[in-house]
Amino acid sequence: MATDEKQALPITYVTRNGGIDRHYINSIGVEVDNYCDVRIEGGQFIGGIETAGQVVIENRVEVTLTWLAFKTLIQLGQEKIAEYERRNGEIKLPLMADPLPSANAVNVQESTATQDDEINSLIEKPTAGTVH
Repeated sequence: MATDEKQALPITYVTRNGGIDRHYINSIGVEVDNYCDVRIEGGQFIGGIETAGQVVIENRVEVTLTWLAFKTLIQLGQEKIAEYERRNGEIKLPLMADPLPSANAVNVQESTATQDDEINSLIEKPTAGTVH
């Protein structure tokens, strides 16, 4: 008996040799990549230049998704946010001066000595006996 109903196939998740790459991010940007895919860029706040009124974000990870995967991510994210906010209250978004952190990113390979010195001065250096 033929049927037009599609049945979901079972999914088996596997982990590649070497494990899963894990990254902490607290800054995110989203860009369209040639209208075919969506690129999500994540970075971490590493310091600020108080006198210049700047914030330094180190870009750490980039993930490219199909539009279907991006829409699925958004839908799952909305569900998880709603659950979280029901338990903990509304998440307040900060004022975003630049919603795309990569647009003003400093390419370390192409940066000037002055930029390198400025960035390095903001990165916390481990001291003897400190584990990071």
